[in-house]
Amino acid sequence: MNLDMLTCPQHGWISHAAIHEAAHAVFAHARGIPFIDISLATPADLAPLWTGGSVEGGGLQLTTSDPTVWVPQRPDDAADVLLAGVQAEEYAFGHIGRTSGDGDVKILRLGMGWVTPEHETECKGAINRSRSRLREEMPARYETIRLVATELTRDVKVDDYGAYSDFDERPRLSAEEVAAIIENH
Repeated sequence: MNLDMLTCPQHGWISHAAIHEAAHAVFAHARGIPFIDISLATPADLAPLWTGGSVEGGGLQLTTSDPTVWVPQRPDDAADVLLAGVQAEEYAFGHIGRTSGDGDVKILRLGMGWVTPEHETECKGAINRSRSRLREEMPARYETIRLVATELTRDVKVDDYGAYSDFDERPRLSAEEVAAIIENH
């Protein structure tokens, strides 16, 4: 069994992760949220999936790791950037990968201080408003997201069985590379 069977046999784990992370980057650029780069996890990073664990398939590295610094300053933009990944997966594939977006919602909750059950209504409202904005905007941005995802995975090789061969370095695009793709599209 390969990683695709654990996450999405139809589209593959790397397809989901690439679209997800590319969407974060495209929306961060569009919303003016500064970031350093986007990357995808290596197969070794994903080993906990074999035992039922959850992992991050990649990441958008922001200029700060503390969500309380940036999320409350622009909560709508932050929600859109954080939720763009799952919305892009839903748009591209009709579903999301297993545990996809869990970490993104956690960042939104921590950033806004929504850490107790009393905040559930407020959090769900913010998520629903963001999803509505993203559903409206996704068709216009999807082709750019796809181009960023393609560039992000350009050096990842597929073996004779259609599985992504093991790679040791995380595929990565800098914010400048993402900006160039967006501006040239």
